[in-house]
Amino acid sequence: MRRCRGEAGYILFYPLLLLAVFGVLASSCLPRYTAWYHQAVLTYEAERLAGELRLLQQASRTATVRLEAGETMSARRPELRCDYQERSYCLWRPQRNAAGEVRSGTFRVHRLSPGVRLQVLDAAAQSRISFGFNGGTVTPMSFRFTYDGDAAAVKYVVVHSGGRIRVGDRWEKNVDF
Repeated sequence: MRRCRGEAGYILFYPLLLLAVFGVLASSCLPRYTAWYHQAVLTYEAERLAGELRLLQQASRTATVRLEAGETMSARRPELRCDYQERSYCLWRPQRNAAGEVRSGTFRVHRLSPGVRLQVLDAAAQSRISFGFNGGTVTPMSFRFTYDGDAAAVKYVVVHSGGRIRVGDRWEKNVDF
């Protein structure tokens, strides 16, 4: 059987057309997927920080139960410590050694996902954050998570002075919960 001259190119045309259609579909879906992925990573990090803050709040409430004779309420409280250079944060609490002396101890460290940045928005808040023994804070705190190179990807964690913790997409200063 003899083929015509143009048939070989005609048979190759269909796979190339199929690849072109998939390329157009992929190029239109890829930006949406990356935006969705950035928001998902930021939501994970924000919810994790909110959970760690709730754990810290509970540890602050139970710190009064662990006081021994001669200790005062001004003993070191559990803290959340942010390390911006290492892109991580940790929960720190005072611990006792075998002799009964209070020493410092880190009991949870969390490194941020690649591309995620954490920023404390309140000027009053330092890199060390603690709650009172009643679970509240002296000043409200706000944290902002951003994704490198994506200005639209932002999540906020807001801690009210009464101790309520909220995760959201917008930052509202001095919001009453």
